[in-house]
Amino acid sequence: MSSTARRAALVTGASTGIGRATAIDLARHGYDVAMADLPGIALGEIAAEGDAAGARIWPMSARPALHLR
Repeated sequence: MSSTARRAALVTGASTGIGRATAIDLARHGYDVAMADLPGIALGEIAAEGDAAGARIWPMSARPALHLR
């Protein structure tokens, strides 16, 4: 990978615990991060931390899949 290539990651469960820590750490290490968690979970605070680190952050709401027969 060239030094000018952008790296990206998708982190699920990004609002708390290991998911949150992972999203913030990746952002601090230069990754652009798409963060997903359940509807109603505020990801804005975490996105602000990533933005402050200079990363591009995409918070998104993830809905549980419906069980189909």
